[in-house]
Amino acid sequence: MKSMLQTLLIVVTITGLSYGQITSAQSGNWSDITTWVGGVVPDSANNVVIAAGHVVNVNALTARCANINFADTLAKLRLDTLSQLTVYGNFTVFSTAHKAFESWAIGSPLVFAGGSTQLVSGYTTSTTALSTAFAEIVVDKWGGKVYTPGTDVKLTVARKLEVVSGTFELGTTDDIQGRNLDWSGAVPAITVMPAGTFNMVGSGSHIRVTNLLSDTVASRIGKMTVYGTANMRTTSTNRVNIGGIEVKAGGLLNAASFSSSAPNIFNPGIVIVEPGGELRVGSTTNFWHATAAVILQNSGVYRINVSTATTAFPAQFVNAGTVQYGSSSDQAVKDMDYYRLEFSYSGIKTWTMTANRTVADSMETNNSAPVVITAASPFELYIGKTLRLTSGSLDNSSSNVTVKMADGAEISRATGTMSATPVAAGSLSVRYTSVNQVTTGAELTAAVTNLSIVGTGGVILGSNVMVTDALLLSQGEFDNNGASDDKALMIGNGGRIRRATGTVTTRPVLLGNVNMEYISLVSPVTTGLELPADSSKISKVTLTSTQGITLGQDLYVADSLILSGSSIKTELNKVVLGSAGVLVEYPEAIVDGKIVTTRDVVTGVNNTFGGIGFELNAAGATPGATTLTRMTGFAFTGNNSQSIKRYYSLSPVVNSGLNATVVMKYMDSELNGISETRLIALQSNDNGNTFSSAEGVLDTVLNIYTIQSLNSLALFTLCNRDSIIPVEFVSFNARLSENKVVLNWSTATEKNNYGFYIERTAIGESWNQIGFVKGAGTTLTGRNYQYTDNSVLSGKYSYRLRQVDFDGATHYSSAVDVDLTVPAKFELSQNYPNPFNPSTSISYQLPKRGQVTLTIFDILGKEIVTLVNEQKDAGNYEVKFNANNLSSGMYFYRIHVGDFVSVKKMMLMK
Repeated sequence: MKSMLQTLLIVVTITGLSYGQITSAQSGNWSDITTWVGGVVPDSANNVVIAAGHVVNVNALTARCANINFADTLAKLRLDTLSQLTVYGNFTVFSTAHKAFESWAIGSPLVFAGGSTQLVSGYTTSTTALSTAFAEIVVDKWGGKVYTPGTDVKLTVARKLEVVSGTFELGTTDDIQGRNLDWSGAVPAITVMPAGTFNMVGSGSHIRVTNLLSDTVASRIGKMTVYGTANMRTTSTNRVNIGGIEVKAGGLLNAASFSSSAPNIFNPGIVIVEPGGELRVGSTTNFWHATAAVILQNSGVYRINVSTATTAFPAQFVNAGTVQYGSSSDQAVKDMDYYRLEFSYSGIKTWTMTANRTVADSMETNNSAPVVITAASPFELYIGKTLRLTSGSLDNSSSNVTVKMADGAEISRATGTMSATPVAAGSLSVRYTSVNQVTTGAELTAAVTNLSIVGTGGVILGSNVMVTDALLLSQGEFDNNGASDDKALMIGNGGRIRRATGTVTTRPVLLGNVNMEYISLVSPVTTGLELPADSSKISKVTLTSTQGITLGQDLYVADSLILSGSSIKTELNKVVLGSAGVLVEYPEAIVDGKIVTTRDVVTGVNNTFGGIGFELNAAGATPGATTLTRMTGFAFTGNNSQSIKRYYSLSPVVNSGLNATVVMKYMDSELNGISETRLIALQSNDNGNTFSSAEGVLDTVLNIYTIQSLNSLALFTLCNRDSIIPVEFVSFNARLSENKVVLNWSTATEKNNYGFYIERTAIGESWNQIGFVKGAGTTLTGRNYQYTDNSVLSGKYSYRLRQVDFDGATHYSSAVDVDLTVPAKFELSQNYPNPFNPSTSISYQLPKRGQVTLTIFDILGKEIVTLVNEQKDAGNYEVKFNANNLSSGMYFYRIHVGDFVSVKKMMLMK
């Protein structure tokens, strides 16, 4: 006959996990090799048997095994201080009378781990007989579950049950009792972490302290904290007795099923649903204990999944969160006040009102939920902040039901609908958020405080509406005259139009002045039909957009233009600032382009033109109505240099004898590469064709330039004083003409100019003076000059001008290059200019001497004139053709040299 131990070993080998088995050899520490048969300390792959009469002390954090069994009632474990036993298989006590733990230090857990299903079995079904108790259990599994067998066992816990990850499942009819190792009463805490699930299968299961039958505080175990999921089910009259439950953010407490034959069986004390937590009701019975209370905090959710909500709430319900009716079946809504109320899924939600009711914060319809509100006599449903018609429908058509929106409340609609227009107690905002196109309905009253189009799907106006404060065009298109072009969107006097990237299809009807705000943070926009055609209607324009706007039309501003986020680009349009208007800019947010304003300038009073950046103080004659144009982003070119990218142009009624002081502001970003300390003012009386310098005072800290004693005003800008030379060159170029080089240059102005010395250099050689052309002295009128170099030989050359003043000062022009090398091939060039009127130049090149014929033909092939008919040496040639007597149209020119023939087109346009 086999011994009991041998029989047990055979059973473990057959029914346990298919791991190697290790049996204790004697009492001792788990980590000592002498404790185990074969001298091998068990690991997670080893089944363990604590042999008869042995006590094994778990003395380290690394103790682990697969299945663990006990050979008799004297085989025991001891968990020492700072130790942990991790079990990857089943935990089976020897018998219902077995006390498996001799002692258990605080903070030393028994951990169930791994990915397999793990059974805890062998426990007593008695409520009085001493049996095994766990002190601290931790479930930390990446898969599978830890479960009890479902045979009315009493799983006793002294200090804590913690589900870190994976599932702990209390089998049907199995119970949790709070008991210490000596079987005395205990109040263990249950914690369910975010990745964990605590699951009661249900039926006759209960949770309580020892076998107390009282339903008072004495029966309750410790607190349950839910970060993950806790599913509560029972039909036991012994109840689920817990000393308070906290549902944390992300946690779900599911009151899934309680028997109708055993009411008041959920005895949790105070349940606190914190922000982000959810308590879900799935039982129609009156399962709440009379002493239970629920505190639903802000952003916590209380979801009802049953057909009737009559018994869904405890007697004490503190509501500062969301009550959600969330069943796909029809539901009866409990008639009471709510804080936040949400209707979801497809079942019909019927609310029969028997008194005036208040939803203090918001009410929302979701999914396809139809909500029907009825009453036998007149009652009012008062909504404190928001009515959200996300989807589904709200049937408030009953004549006894009035939906009233509080002063300052909002209706936010996606695709949901309501059947009757609500009553507004004061200001009311309506907001459209759908990604699908919708037409406004009963939710839109005839007058609203704010109307917002924020969805991408677009909105069609279904009825006339007046906006008394703000129209927000966040995104999408607002068809604001309706599908049949017969509706009107009106903006009240002093109202605002706030535009991000949204658009309107027609200009709103303005009942007075309007303020414009541009607020886009995602992309730049071009102004459109949101701007009124009547320029006098715009009071204030504010640009907080970080993306900038471009004017699609002139922008007229009567009051103020405030730029704080980015710039306005005017391009082909302009900003017109009213006579009392004010401009507020920042270095990164300006009117980029043209801005114009007209001010009445009187003698002795400094006029700032509304902050455009120019100040004028006339001490002499009174300028009167003065129009100031400021242009940024544009630079004048002259003297081989450029001005800063800003100028001011003034047109006063009186423009002589002013004795004026002007102050010009500029920004560092407009310096256009000019050293700030070298700035000097320029003044032009012919719109920038010619300039004269104007010496003044530069302040590089304030970025201003001041000029005094001006008797007249015109166009002002700033440039590099080092670029101001006695002669302002407009152009200087060189061209070939029958092996000669013709130099042409033009000046815009000349001051004290004696003349021009022409200098030439062959590439790589020194400059040589080859000629002189007398200058015009001092003149504000442009001059054209020419010099022909007849002494040049074949090669590559550069030319420059050395300009000399009467006082001997010298300045050089830039150099131009020409190539007189013998051409490598015959070539006929395209005439220049082309088209032309009435003359043009035709160039050709010859690699060797030959008889050249160059003839002009009309489009029918008729010969018009022969320009060349003679022997020519190798070289480059140019010939003029004057078409003064010809009509506009297409002509041809042909060259014939030996075997070389080439024909090209040219266009005469008169």
